[in-house]
Amino acid sequence: MKILITGASGFVGSNLCQYINDKGIDLVKVNRENGFDLSKRGWTNGIKERNIDTIIHLAQSNNHRDFEHKSEEIFDTNVSATQELLEWSRVNGVKRFIYTSSFNVYENNCKPRREDSNLNSESFYGLTKLISEQLVSHYSSFFETLILRLNTVYGPKQSKALVPQIIQRLINDETIYLAKGEGVILSPIYVEDLSKIFLKLIESRERFDNEIINISGEETVSLKNIVKMLSQNLKLFPKIEQTDNELKYFISNSTKLNFFLNSSFSFTSIENGLKKVCNEI
Repeated sequence: MKILITGASGFVGSNLCQYINDKGIDLVKVNRENGFDLSKRGWTNGIKERNIDTIIHLAQSNNHRDFEHKSEEIFDTNVSATQELLEWSRVNGVKRFIYTSSFNVYENNCKPRREDSNLNSESFYGLTKLISEQLVSHYSSFFETLILRLNTVYGPKQSKALVPQIIQRLINDETIYLAKGEGVILSPIYVEDLSKIFLKLIESRERFDNEIINISGEETVSLKNIVKMLSQNLKLFPKIEQTDNELKYFISNSTKLNFFLNSSFSFTSIENGLKKVCNEI
């Protein structure tokens, strides 16, 4: 088996590569360190390997929070690069294409989102993910396609994400603002659990026919409680200010994921996951 992973040096990608490296799986890593710039047309010309069985497309723009100034780069990396990789996969006989999307594609409401829930991204980043999902679906007649909607991945040595940003505010004694006193309600997943799920998907003999699966942990937690657990682990006192901003919900319905994983899969609890994060600081 030979797998090509884009974004191999990113947080999710580096953890995934490390996890499956000892499983006897032949990996092809696509990242900037290996000379790939997915914001430039023709980047797939640098892929010299053939006979790729599975593509795991993790790569996305590092500027996805800077829509106002980096919209072109965000679109080129998140959308155009996806289309180019899909076409490369078609021409080169790839069997399975796994695309990592985001929970940001969903319309905001307080109910757990199922894979068939309303889609209406409020961000340019989410819109690029939604467009790419549609591109992936259009190629499902050429190879198996699987779209994973990731919900708040976290773990040790992460940067530029929710948990490390909260940690930095705690360390710097900065105010943490929480909408309605709760902040946000979400279903985060520990990065090692995500790597295990990827491996099960890679090794699965099930046929994925344009499948979409929410990927999250099994617990739902508020940002308020995440701050509390981090503060306790770091032995720091948080400065919290409540705001009147709209409370956002990133709650997954995991029925489809749990059916695939079956009852033998054990998730890392949020409490233990955050403790591991703090132990690596």
